[in-house]
Amino acid sequence: MARAPTRTGARMTEREMFDRRMTATLRRLSTRKELVRKWKLDRALWSRWGGKRQAAIVQAIIDTAYRSVMTGDRASLTIFWTLHQVARDPLYLRRIIGEPPPDLPRMVRSELRTEPPRTAEFLLRLLLPAHQRQHAIGDLVEEYRVHVLPKFGRARASLWFWYQAISSAAPALGAHFRTVLKLTALFKAADWIRRIGV
Repeated sequence: MARAPTRTGARMTEREMFDRRMTATLRRLSTRKELVRKWKLDRALWSRWGGKRQAAIVQAIIDTAYRSVMTGDRASLTIFWTLHQVARDPLYLRRIIGEPPPDLPRMVRSELRTEPPRTAEFLLRLLLPAHQRQHAIGDLVEEYRVHVLPKFGRARASLWFWYQAISSAAPALGAHFRTVLKLTALFKAADWIRRIGV
């Protein structure tokens, strides 16, 4: 279980007071069953908060927080502090989407990012012809951010983007492969002609 930092001889900051209260709350959930019940309750309370995209992000953050609690990771307090700030200021989540604070755990930061998978985007830039590249990638990224990510969440949206990237790059990859085969055949023919002395 995560432990809140303590300070003696000085006034506690708001964050330290929150950590202490949150630690006490989590300690009262003495069994895994009680913790899971609280987890489900928090998910239900936040399920209709904001738009679909915001609610999906918050629920993903809640899941990460409770998993951290179950593994005894102190990062859970940082995650709950983030949820506290979101509850206090609805605009806070909008501010950190795209640019998550560096002190958040990696799994939470990944949920707050809106960029598509970089490797898939690089694959498109590498294989697509120059005259198709900007238009095709721009359309895919826009659909990913505006339609797919808000509706399905980051994991499924990333899977969707990878599928679209491979589907779009496959014809170009095939063309590159055919070019390589033709060049290989041409070099073999030239080598054969040189060997027989024609």
